[in-house]
Amino acid sequence: MAREKKIFKTYQEQVELLISRGVTIENFDCAVRILECENYYSVINGYNDLFLTTTRTSDCYKPGTNF
Repeated sequence: MAREKKIFKTYQEQVELLISRGVTIENFDCAVRILECENYYSVINGYNDLFLTTTRTSDCYKPGTNF
């Protein structure tokens, strides 16, 4: 089975994705700057097991998850 290609998301789109999945982000611009410096994988994928609730249809973060 072929893997679906992932399309690059801008830093703003990455922050919006986190918000849509239930992450509370108090300072949008600060979150963008952190992702620019550290990258999405290091910040999000490195810690998501602690905060992620996965269902068959989607990945959402546990209530109270803050960036």
